[in-house]
Amino acid sequence: MSVLNKYLSERDDITLLMRFAFTGVKERFDRLINDLATLAEEEPWTQFEDYDILKTYINKTFEKCFHQGDISVKEDEESCCFDTGLLSRQLEKIYGYFEKNDRGNPYWKLIGFYTESNMKIIDFPVKPKKADYFSNPNEYYFNTELDITMNSIHILEEDHVTERFPEDIKNLPLEDLIAMIRGKIGILKDRIERNPRIVIPLYYKEKITFACPINILSHTLALIIEKSDSNNYRINTIFTLDIAYKKARILMKPESNWLLINKKKENT
Repeated sequence: MSVLNKYLSERDDITLLMRFAFTGVKERFDRLINDLATLAEEEPWTQFEDYDILKTYINKTFEKCFHQGDISVKEDEESCCFDTGLLSRQLEKIYGYFEKNDRGNPYWKLIGFYTESNMKIIDFPVKPKKADYFSNPNEYYFNTELDITMNSIHILEEDHVTERFPEDIKNLPLEDLIAMIRGKIGILKDRIERNPRIVIPLYYKEKITFACPINILSHTLALIIEKSDSNNYRINTIFTLDIAYKKARILMKPESNWLLINKKKENT
């Protein structure tokens, strides 16, 4: 059995990273994430609690690297590493670094995050590749020639979705809200044709989907649009900007000015 899978926990209530490696108590893992945030290029990594965006990013990035087989293990099986996809403030690649766990289970222990010039990383004869979400570039192209339909039942009748809406939107009659969203869809296609950059790809339910802005009663929300097997688009849900940003950051740092964390504060 590969040491990458040896003693890998079967628990599904924790992240793959924490099943793969001993990360310590919450305070220890938080400290490692804090060190990573200090090492990496400055970004808005916090929304509701310290570095919650960065934690999500690292967990999802490690999961993708693991399933790609892009974890590099030294020949003596005493250490391994993965590419975080982040750059340091000196523009060096940053790797997550593990050593063999002296407790034995799980096999690995997360030691920390280091730049490519650190001796712990230099010693790896083969460096791992970063997470690859871009194997098919066509997945990132939003075609405005295709129809966009809305899954109204899913969007408006699931409690976990409608709970995301601001109070004044929640208080709208259901038929008015449906009419508003449908009316915005036609306008949205025109906006995308004139400015394709407002479409932001994000990683949701293990696939590439799109986030597009919709304004309702002065609030900006994110329509989440998925390409169907029949080669059309369907709006499956609506996110607040904080949720959309966190999922978009897994792929890349959003550059569009409508998906900014401080938008959340403006819309509160």
